[in-house]
Amino acid sequence: MEIHKVAVVGAGAMGSGIATALSLAGYPVLLKDINPDTVAAGMGRIQKSLQSRVLKGTLSPEGAEHALERITPVDHYHWF
Repeated sequence: MEIHKVAVVGAGAMGSGIATALSLAGYPVLLKDINPDTVAAGMGRIQKSLQSRVLKGTLSPEGAEHALERITPVDHYHWF
């Protein structure tokens, strides 16, 4: 089975970490939470995590940019 897109339900610390890992692995990710503020905070954590990797030299700036582009915050369940 081929995976085309992954949804992570819950944008807290664990969900944003999972979304980051999936995105770095090359998967398009939908990040969903019931609270839009939590999704925004989760996207902020993801940006900080990626930037930290860039500063440590374990990820290129382009890699971080592409990883972030693969994550789409959503507030609904109608993805297709």
